Amino acid sequence: MSNEPLDLDALTETMRELYDGEGLHWMEKLLHTHVGGPVTALFTQVEIIQRALDRKPEMVPEEVASLKDNVRLASDNIRKIVRALAAATRPPDEE
Repeated sequence: MSNEPLDLDALTETMRELYDGEGLHWMEKLLHTHVGGPVTALFTQVEIIQRALDRKPEMVPEEVASLKDNVRLASDNIRKIVRALAAATRPPDEE
C-alpha cells in the first residue's frame, strides 16, 4: 500500500492516453459519487468526533460506530470499483 500522493499531471496524461472521453467521464462520475462523497463524509465525521470529545463525550461512541460503518462502505465501494475494472480488462473467456 502506498501513502504517496498521486502525481495529478502524470495521472491525467496516462488516463487520456488509455481511455476515451466518454469512459473518463463515466469513471469520474462513478468515483465522485461512490468514493468522493463517502470519503468527504468520513472527514466530516472525524471533525464531529474531535469536537464531541470536549463538548459532548457521550456522543463519541455513536459517532465512532457511524464512522466505522462509513469507512466500511467507502472501502467496499473502492474494492468493487477496482474488481470491476480488473474484470473489465480481462477477455470475457477468462472471467
